Amino acid sequence: MSVFKSNPAGNDKSTPVAFVTGAGSGIGAAIAERFAKEGWDLVLVGRRQEALTETAKRLSAQTGKPSDALTTLSLDIADPDSVSTLSRWLKANENVSNRIQCLIHNAGIYERASSLQSTDTSWHRIFEINLFAVIRLTQVLYPCLKQNRGSMIAVSSTLGLRPVKETGAYAASKAALNNWVQTFALESAIDGVRANAVCPGIIDTPIHGFHTASNKEDTLKVLAPMQPLGRIGQPHEVASMVWHLAGPGSEWITGTLIPVDGGISLV
Repeated sequence: MSVFKSNPAGNDKSTPVAFVTGAGSGIGAAIAERFAKEGWDLVLVGRRQEALTETAKRLSAQTGKPSDALTTLSLDIADPDSVSTLSRWLKANENVSNRIQCLIHNAGIYERASSLQSTDTSWHRIFEINLFAVIRLTQVLYPCLKQNRGSMIAVSSTLGLRPVKETGAYAASKAALNNWVQTFALESAIDGVRANAVCPGIIDTPIHGFHTASNKEDTLKVLAPMQPLGRIGQPHEVASMVWHLAGPGSEWITGTLIPVDGGISLV
């Protein structure tokens, strides 16, 4: 079951709301920060309440957003029962749900293993979080997006466009996600709802073991020359593209898969 803890966002009924999963760290936290700076209210979603609370505190300090504009929801998106509970929360908090204009699927897991070594359990876990949870959340939140003619943005991966060895399950889950995003774009267009995906390359986030490793600088020296632009990416650089796809000027963009990868998908 879900454990919901929140400060129901916002008294200003005109302020748009972005619903961001995996908002406790990394790319998700950077996306939340960018939208907060652009004046949006946020629903921050993740498994760890402590991390969400820290994100909310940081955003409030950085942007001046009042605490009641930043809702935190502790939610295990891989649990179908928990996601079902979300629909009841949305009905009970219509001051938030009626203003949701952007659903951003950022939560995901990465496990490295060859196709011969990976297990059924690993494949099921990766697809459950990286694909099936995305579809379920979209189904629950679609009435909000339809009402506001909003958009859905998925954080995918360049591995969904061009796999490398020992990433079979993860790459396959992201390839499936990319295909679904484009299918959904065709299906939701009739309601004025747009769907796009950004495909990051190697980004300095906790999903990678080197992020907190003592030899991080040595690892970066190895990774940097592999990128045509000579370095790995930062979370805020992905967040900028996500904002572009949601913000003004993106009204005619749907069904796109946009690499944000320093050019690594080209080599």
